[in-house]
Amino acid sequence: MRAGTLALGLMLGIAALPGGAAAQTTIVVPMAYENAEAPGDNAAPFFLGALVQSDNWRYQQIYPAFEFSALLDPVWIHEIAFRVDGDSGSAFLQQIPDIEMRLSTAIGLGTTFDLNVGPDETVVLSRGPLTIGSANSGPMGGPKDWEVRIPFDAPFFYDRTQGSLLLDIWIYEGSTDVPPTGLDTENGTMSRTLCASVMCTVNDATGGMDSLGAITRFTLPEPDGATARLCGLLTLAGVAARSLRGGDPLQAPEGRAQ
Repeated sequence: MRAGTLALGLMLGIAALPGGAAAQTTIVVPMAYENAEAPGDNAAPFFLGALVQSDNWRYQQIYPAFEFSALLDPVWIHEIAFRVDGDSGSAFLQQIPDIEMRLSTAIGLGTTFDLNVGPDETVVLSRGPLTIGSANSGPMGGPKDWEVRIPFDAPFFYDRTQGSLLLDIWIYEGSTDVPPTGLDTENGTMSRTLCASVMCTVNDATGGMDSLGAITRFTLPEPDGATARLCGLLTLAGVAARSLRGGDPLQAPEGRAQ
């Protein structure tokens, strides 16, 4: 039996234990903009094509661990959401033909994409098409509703005491059309590394850095502390298994574009 299959079976078994349904909660990063409009807007991460004259690119955004200080225990993140900008945003519906998303506990954030990725990297949205959209609902001037929602195919186990959270978006085929809208964006709390040159590609090893970031809402259940810690041990066991199989747990997983 593959190690990943065994770990998944154990996690499903834990989830099936009696104890009642876990409540859901959400966390917005940065916390200051949970109920307030951020001062900026930006086409990233989904609508960079027209700006860089390329239909494929890579985008990383880091969420500081202190922004998750409300979490008393590790959690499973199973959805992220964005909102259109309150001033320049508009209703839209768009399919991204080929996209993949990954989360990990960040090692850091620099201009070299792969050096930012943590050993617990998880593909949370499997590669394929994704349709996103917004009705531009919400008060005039913002903040708008969280309508650009992306449920995960696989959840990510996050423990804020181990470091900041890294969102890694691989757009293998996007659009070069004029961006249909801007996303609510802030400058200063988060940082990002992204395709920064004309004709960049998803396979580029490096990108440009700045301190912008799309306001993001994370959806997660509220597990009891014992379950969360046990799930964390399973995650660490998976990292150890990778190390035993291949030597270096920080090595890029098979199948990653180089």
